[in-house]
Amino acid sequence: GKLLGPGAELSVCGVQSARFVNGFSDSLSVWLQGGVKRTVESAWPSALVIDHEIVEDAPSRLNQAGFGDAISALCAPADWYLACHVGMDVGYDPRVVDVVTKAGAALWASAEPDKLDIAALINTLTLGGFCIGIAGTTAPLSGCEHLMSHLLDMAALARGRDHDLHGAQVGVAAVLSAALWHTALDRFDPTLVDPEGCIITPPGLSDTVKTAWHGVDPPGAIVEACAESVALKNKRGSD
Repeated sequence: GKLLGPGAELSVCGVQSARFVNGFSDSLSVWLQGGVKRTVESAWPSALVIDHEIVEDAPSRLNQAGFGDAISALCAPADWYLACHVGMDVGYDPRVVDVVTKAGAALWASAEPDKLDIAALINTLTLGGFCIGIAGTTAPLSGCEHLMSHLLDMAALARGRDHDLHGAQVGVAAVLSAALWHTALDRFDPTLVDPEGCIITPPGLSDTVKTAWHGVDPPGAIVEACAESVALKNKRGSD
């Protein structure tokens, strides 16, 4: 667990028995607030206890989910770069990304479901958490693939249903994210984009967001929160 709140002084120790997320080693936490996923500051772990044999003996679906979370390093940085380039975020640092992708090289090479390199999985997820904490934002390893997973979580909660493991959802969504980037790069020439005027808010965006969520969240609390967040991000990009 983690202690929420800035300036927390309580020591926190993480004991890992499986690897299916990277959040155990960073200083941020993602939690549900009023049915909506929010990122808040939390405490750095004072220590991490990771026994490779215990992790290797964990149920395979847990470590496979860890692989799913780890491969966000292959697409999320592009989202972060784009957001910073058009003024919707700041602080892009390729050094943060390079640490994780270099650590993950051995993991990508062992991508068979039942033959994961556990040491590489442990290193990639642990360093990923460190990099998120150092950057002060989840953006380096949390792009639209994580957004899709968060939306699945929120939709499941609103409907009173279960959702899958975070890493499993992220892994599937990473494939969709990569396909979206492939389509974008195939159709558009990034060098022709004017960074001063490339953010164009589609007409009726707020209504589109509300319509998309209406069937999932009839009471409307999640609808309004999501519409507010989208409006804030668009304002930031157009300022």
